[in-house]
Amino acid sequence: EILDLRSGDVLLLYTDGVVESMNFAESEFGRARLRESFLKHSGLPAPKMASNILWDVRRFVGFSELVDDMTVVVVKIK
Repeated sequence: EILDLRSGDVLLLYTDGVVESMNFAESEFGRARLRESFLKHSGLPAPKMASNILWDVRRFVGFSELVDDMTVVVVKIK
């Protein structure tokens, strides 16, 4: 699929390890929390936004073991 990106658009790419990360209660971070984190940090530059999203996942997981890779890429179109 081809996307027609325009000025002001923000593209978020992530691996399944982000949304499938679980806390001690065995709740997944999920897409809803990812969306909340995305919106909360949307005013930041792309690298800082990606970093903060990963920190939100880490805080959610706490001391639970991370069992999958987590990658977040944020692209902001100028």
